[in-house]
Amino acid sequence: MGKANGGRGRRSGRRVARWTGAVAVAALGAAVPASAATAPGMRCAEPTGYADLPSRSAAASGLDAGKLRYVVRQAATSVGGSVAVYRYGCKVEEAYSGGDAMSSYQSWSAAKSIVSTAAGRAMQLGLLSPGDTVGSLIPEADRAHGAITVQQLLTQSSGLHQHTLRDYNFVADDHLANALTLPFDHAPGTTFTYGQVTVSLLAEMVGRAAGGDFQDFVRRELLAPLGIPAREFRISRDVAGRTNGYFGIESPIRFWARIGQLWLQDGIWDGRRLLDADWMRGVRSSSPTNPCYSYLSWVDAPGCEGRWAPPDGFRMSGLGDQTVWVVPSQSLVVVRFGPMTTGVTSALRRGVTESIRLPRPVPRRPVEPERGQEATTGLEAGPGGLLNLEDLLATVQVGRKPLPTAGPPRTRAAVVPARRLTVRRDRDLELPVACPPVAPMPCAGRVAVLERAGGPRLTSASFLLAPGTRGLVRVGSAALDRALGTTARTVLVRATTTDGLEGATTDRAVRVEPPPRARKPRRSRKARKAAKRPRAGAARPAGRRAT
Repeated sequence: MGKANGGRGRRSGRRVARWTGAVAVAALGAAVPASAATAPGMRCAEPTGYADLPSRSAAASGLDAGKLRYVVRQAATSVGGSVAVYRYGCKVEEAYSGGDAMSSYQSWSAAKSIVSTAAGRAMQLGLLSPGDTVGSLIPEADRAHGAITVQQLLTQSSGLHQHTLRDYNFVADDHLANALTLPFDHAPGTTFTYGQVTVSLLAEMVGRAAGGDFQDFVRRELLAPLGIPAREFRISRDVAGRTNGYFGIESPIRFWARIGQLWLQDGIWDGRRLLDADWMRGVRSSSPTNPCYSYLSWVDAPGCEGRWAPPDGFRMSGLGDQTVWVVPSQSLVVVRFGPMTTGVTSALRRGVTESIRLPRPVPRRPVEPERGQEATTGLEAGPGGLLNLEDLLATVQVGRKPLPTAGPPRTRAAVVPARRLTVRRDRDLELPVACPPVAPMPCAGRVAVLERAGGPRLTSASFLLAPGTRGLVRVGSAALDRALGTTARTVLVRATTTDGLEGATTDRAVRVEPPPRARKPRRSRKARKAAKRPRAGAARPAGRRAT
C-alpha cells in the first residue's frame, strides 16, 4: 500500500515538474517580441541612445540567479574591473569593482576583433573582399608583401616574421613601415603566427578601401548604427598617425556588449545587415592553420576548450583577461574588462554556462584531444631569437631598412553581391559582378559557376568593369542545365580578376532557383462558357439526346 502510494507520489511529482518546466519555458517564449524574428538572438528591445541593453532578471531569462550573481561578483572583485552578462539581448547580471558602469579599460588584443569587424562591414558594403591583396590597396608594398591577402591577415597566416620587441613596439613605431619590412618566416597561408603589426596593416587596408581613414570608417559604419558615441570608444594611433589596430581601444563594457550583441544577431542590427554573412561564418569557424582561431578572434571548437563550454562559442580576447564571449546557441554575451589578470574569464565563462537552467542545462562535451595553437609573443624562440640584432635595431628605429621597391600594380578582387539568383526562362544565368570603387585598374577577368569548391566548372564568361561599376554577366551551358535541374540548389560562383601576377579571386555560395512556371492566360467567363458548349458537328456524349 505504502509502495503504491509512494509510486503515485513520484509520478505526480514528475508531472508537476514537467508542468512547471513547461510553464517556465512558455513564459520565456511569451516575452519574445514580434521583432525578434528579424534579429536572431534578440529578446529585449534594442537600446535607444547611449543606454545599456535593457535589464531583466536572471531567473526570467532561464538562469540560476544565485549562482550567476556569485560568479559575476567573484570575477569583478577578485582583481577589480567591470563584468556583465546578457541573455536574449537583456542584461541579466553586472558587477563593478574599482570603477563604475562607465569605467574604461585597455582592450589589448580585443582590439584585433574590432579591426576584423570593420573588415566585415567593408565586405558587406562591397568595398573589400577576402581575396584582395595588400598591393592592390597599399601600392608602396613590394611584390612579396603585396601578394598577402586579406584572408591571410584575418587568420594570422601571412607568414611574416614575429619578434617580441619589434612586434610590440607601440611607443615609437610606424606600424605600416614595420609590417612592410618584416621578413617572411613561412609561405603565406601555411602557418599560424600571432602577429601584431600585421593587424595594423589590415586596418590600413580597410581605411584605404573605404577611401579615407580607418577610424572615420569605424565611427560612420559601425559605431553610429549601434548608437555608440565616438567619444566613448577611443581608438589609439601610432607615431605616424595610423590606427594601432592590435591594441589600444578604451570603452565602457556596455558598448563592447553592443558589438557582442551584433555578433550574436548574425551581423544584423535594427533589421539591417551590417556585417557580411560570409564574414560572420568566418569569425565563427576554425581557420585552416589553427582550429582554435578564426578571423582575429578565438573559437570554442572541438579540442579548444573544456568540456563545460558550448561548442559554438567565439570571442574577442585581450591580454590580461579582457573578453567579449558570444554563444549563439544560448543567446549569450559575456563581457569582462579590467586590470590585467589570468584565469578570471575562464572561470567566469564556465560559471555562467553552468548557471543556465532553461530551456535546458548545457550538456557536457565529450572528451576531446587538445588542438590548435595559443597566442604567442615570440618569446618562445628563446633568448637567441629575442636578441636578433636586425630586429633590435628596427625596434629602436636605428638601421631599419627603407621600404623595398614597390611591386607592380595589382588588381582588386571583383565582388559578387548576389546570394540568391533565379534561372532565366532560356536556362541561362545572369551573374552580377562589381568592381570596388577604390581600384588601381579596371577589374578584368572571368566569372565561373562551379558545382562546389573543388568541383567541376559548369560554365564561365569574361567581364571588364571600371572601378566603382557593376554589370551582369550572362552564362549558360548544357552542363549548367544538367547540374541545376528543376529544383533549387546552391552553387559556387567564382570571380577571378587578372593582372599579370597572381590576380585575385572571390568565391561566393549562391542559391539558384528554377525559372518561374509560365502561367496560362486567364480566360474570360464568356470564353469558358463557349468552351463548354458542343461545337457544330462534334460527337455528343453517349446517352445525351439532341434537342
